[in-house]
Amino acid sequence: MENEFDLIEKYLMNEMSVREQVEFEESLRSDPDLMKEFLLRKNINDAIIEEDVLSLRNNLNEIVNTEPVTTRIIKKSYIYSAVAAVIILIVVIANIYIFPLGQMNKHEVFQYYYSAYPAVMSFRSPVDQTEIEKILYDAFNYYDDGKYEMASKYFKQVLEKDSTNYMSQFYLSVCEIEKNNLSEAEEYLNDLILKKDHIFREQSYWYLALVYLKQNEMISAENILKKIVKENMIQKSDAQLILKILY
Repeated sequence: MENEFDLIEKYLMNEMSVREQVEFEESLRSDPDLMKEFLLRKNINDAIIEEDVLSLRNNLNEIVNTEPVTTRIIKKSYIYSAVAAVIILIVVIANIYIFPLGQMNKHEVFQYYYSAYPAVMSFRSPVDQTEIEKILYDAFNYYDDGKYEMASKYFKQVLEKDSTNYMSQFYLSVCEIEKNNLSEAEEYLNDLILKKDHIFREQSYWYLALVYLKQNEMISAENILKKIVKENMIQKSDAQLILKILY
């Protein structure tokens, strides 16, 4: 069985299946120690991305120059090799995450970041399914096929039978985004962020921020992005980058 450090690494590297991701996010909410360790590891990763290359080089030069001469001769080549590796890593990350955004305007950020949330298909065999599970099974089949009009109808049926089924409400909001019904998506997502005890809360904040960006409601988008950063949500790094570019 994987330990918590392996799970955190898999999550940060986006190497989990959808089901594993959902289960891990639920563990984060129920285990304060795991959340503390996760945030520590995530902040270290974020620090690498945000580190200024020139500052890093100057700091390392200072370390080299303050070493005794005899020690410096031995260590200098090793230190600069390490510096080169770190700088290469930073430049690669910057090219992937920072420079593409720097070339975008606020109307293009939505397209860069948005994608429909992966479908969750964690149901029992059809024989053992409840009535709601059968509807959800059909809903996710349509959703996974990109048939969002049909999927939204089934998710709505679930909500009519169980108004506390927040998973259906979240996926319904994504369907409405895909159908370009942004005001409806905004309504569902705003309702979801008020409800704290569900695993889609942080994702609801993120998608709501994207919906606001898509609608050019920049003040509302900024407020949601700052909330994501302040509460150290999963999308904190992306939210910080968007804030730097747009504001």
